[in-house]
Formats: sequence, structure tokens, C-alpha cells
Amino acid sequence: MRVCTALLAILSAAAALAAPLRVGVFVDKGARSNGCAAWVRLLTSSPDFDTTFLDGPAVRGGALEGLDVLVMPGGHSIVESEQLEEAGREAIRRYIRNGGRYLGTCAGCSLTLNEPMATRLRVIPFSRDPKSPRGGGEALTMKVTKRGEELTGIKAGNHPVRYHNGPMLVPTKPLKDAEYEVIGKWNCDLSEKGTNSVSMFGHPALVCGRYGKGRVFVTAGHPEHYPRSRDIVVGGFRYLTGVAPKFELKSRSRGATCVGFYTPPMAGIETAKTLAALEKDPALDVVAVQNDDITAGRLEHLDALVLPDGDAAQYEKVYPEVAPYVEAFAERGGTTVAWGVGAKHLPKRGGTAAEDGMHALEALR
Repeated sequence: MRVCTALLAILSAAAALAAPLRVGVFVDKGARSNGCAAWVRLLTSSPDFDTTFLDGPAVRGGALEGLDVLVMPGGHSIVESEQLEEAGREAIRRYIRNGGRYLGTCAGCSLTLNEPMATRLRVIPFSRDPKSPRGGGEALTMKVTKRGEELTGIKAGNHPVRYHNGPMLVPTKPLKDAEYEVIGKWNCDLSEKGTNSVSMFGHPALVCGRYGKGRVFVTAGHPEHYPRSRDIVVGGFRYLTGVAPKFELKSRSRGATCVGFYTPPMAGIETAKTLAALEKDPALDVVAVQNDDITAGRLEHLDALVLPDGDAAQYEKVYPEVAPYVEAFAERGGTTVAWGVGAKHLPKRGGTAAEDGMHALEALR
């Protein structure tokens, strides 16, 4: 009987190790643009993950229970926090304190800071330097330490990482039940004149540690963005869970329809599910596009453009800049498909207003 019990325990442990990690990614307002899109595409491409999309009501309603990892993407940390509300913020603190794992990038890092603002989680002993640089949207150099390599498996040395308005971290007073290490620092400055009022060199860029029984891995950059920085993402999951995930993003398909997915106002569970479905469709090649991509001429290389449902206020703020380019795209015969809030911004030259995300997908096939 003891042998059978021991064998069952071994088999159960092996099955647990083989089972996909249960990963939740926050996709409500605030978690937006190419960073959020990159996380949706990465996580849903991996056979090592069972991915759930979360919004504020889901977090407040207990959706963190049973998750192995919570991923908080970049975007705007205050808006993310407002969607969570205090009940959602406390649910995340409790989740980590009780043994959960948290991975945050850019705004997802800012959310964790130890600052007096009500919108912060206060789970890492760092704050944002008020002179943090504004701007970016480019590859900067992050230098991972030898200790970082020991903890995460990320190779020590310089790594290209996209940076866009992330927090310049400075240590604060210690937090109760929290221990952290800086395992990566910026080894660069922004190249654009006037964007940085203080040098980035040597400032913390990658931090990991524990809060209560849980673990936290945060960075001021966007390692999910570039293929060459994806080893930092892998190292983050290895540190948090012991699993080094594989990502199986599909390659470009000859003859496939090239679809741009407009990301600045993207928000909501349905929008995230639609992007994941588009990505998996073999007849479509999907690229995330934001304003600078469109103004730089990216629409010239696309067959179709998707304007998703999302944050109405963000649409009103950012879409007017690219509206003339979308109109010109439609005049050249490009296909534009939209639903929800996005349907209010279809070009005058025509486009398809779909009932929801899945109907938008059908319209592209």
C-alpha cells in the first residue's frame, strides 16, 4: 500500500509539472497598446500556458484564485488601477501575499510601487523618480547582472529592451514581509533630445523578490516586445514558477491576408479574445499597429485594418492623428473592419461595422 501511495504521489507530481501554467493577463482599460497586444499573442501562443483574460470585475470577483501567474501589461498604471478599484488592488496584494506570482512590465511595474498614492499596490520597496524620462518607444540597453543570471537563467550582460515612459526606479524604505534584488540596470540613455531630465545609466530596470509567500518580477521596460528580448520573459517565468516556457508564434504565411490590429485604445476581454483568434487563423498574418507605425507608412503594407472595441476616451485622444492615413488607406482599396467603439471611427470611404469581435474575424476571412 505504501508503494502504491508513493507511486501515486510521484505520478501526481509529474502530472502537475506537465500541466499548463494557469496564467491570467489583465486586459482592461489602461493595459493597452502594443505591450498588451504582445502579451496576448505571446501567452496564447505557448503550449505551456492556459491563459485567462481578466478585467477589473473579474479580479474583484475572485478570478485570481487558482492562478499560477498574474501578468500586468504596460499602458497607463493609474487607469489600470482605477479599473481594479481598491477591492481589486487588495485582491492582488492578497493573492501575492498568499503565494501568488506577479509579472509586471512598464505600467504593470509602476502599479506595484511603494508610494502614498491610493492607486499603488505598495508591494515592492521602490518609487518612481519624479525626473523619470518621458518618451522612448525604442530599443534601449538593459544590463543583467551575474546574480540575475543565477536567479532567472537570463544571460548576464546587455539586452535590447523596448522602453516607453517606464518608471525610473529608486529605493524606498523597506516594506514589511518584502525582500527584493535589483538584477538589471539601464546601460543607456534615451537618444531623443529633451526627453530625459536625468541620466538613466545605472538605474534599476529589472527587480525580483518576494512579498509575503509570493514572488514578484517587474521591469520598467517591455521585454515582451522584441524577439531578441524574449529571453527576459522566459527568465521571468522561470524565476516565478520554475518553468521556462516556449512560445510558438506563427511565421508569415505566403498568400495570407496581412491584417493590422490597432492597439492604442484596445481594452476588454472580448477584444483580447478576438486578437488571439486572429493570430491563430492560418489565413491571416496579424501585426499590432499604433500611431507611430501608421504615420510612418505601415498601412501601405497591409491588406486590412481592424479598429477594435475599447477605451472610448483613448480613441478620442489618439485616433484623430491617424484618421487621414486610414482614409487614404480606404481610398486605395484597403479593408477596414471594426466593432464596438471602433465602429464609430470607420473611414468615410467605407468599411465593415461588425456586431462583435468574432463577427469582425469572419468579415476578414
